[in-house]
This record gives sequence, C-alpha cells and structure tokens, in this order.
Amino acid sequence: MREAFFSQMCGDFEFILTSPIKMMTAKISADIKGDSKFGDRIEAYFTTAGIKKVSMDVIVRFFNKRLGKNVCETQHTLVFVDSRSGKFTHIPESIKTAVLKYQESA
Repeated sequence: MREAFFSQMCGDFEFILTSPIKMMTAKISADIKGDSKFGDRIEAYFTTAGIKKVSMDVIVRFFNKRLGKNVCETQHTLVFVDSRSGKFTHIPESIKTAVLKYQESA
C-alpha cells in the first residue's frame, strides 16, 4: 500500500527506486481492534508522524464499513539508507513533500 501511495504522489518515484537510496522498515506494529468477515469492505487511511531527516512513521488505519469502525491500526517506522555507503541518508525531497500533506498534528 505505501509503495502505491508513493508511486502516485511522487513524480520521480521510479527514479528513486533505481537510485542507491533504499526505504527500509525499521519497526512495525499492529493494533487489531476488531474482527472482520470475508467480503467486508475495508478502507485504508494513510497518515504520517514523526518526520525527521532520515526517518518517519507511517500510520495506516483500516476502517470496516460494515461495522462502522476502525478494526486495525499499523505503524511503520521507515528509514532511508544509501546502499553504496550503508549509512542513513535524507528522506528524498519528493517523498517528504508528499507525506507532509498527510502529517498528523501532535
């Protein structure tokens, strides 16, 4: 899901994919808040938080339309690494610009 978001929101995402900059998941958590049944319509809502120089948190909330409530929330801490040096690198500007529009207030 996050790759689909970035490919739609970042005009240079194909370039980023072929560059030495790699996006890695450093931490992931899931809070399951309810059960869904096969065939339930689920909508996913993407937000961001904790945007720093080399990392950010991506939060995805899954809303079950039949139940009318969120049934799961995931949080992914993403880091960016230069594969040539093996060191952390800045979040690409187009990605940072795209996610700032979806940043949660503190």
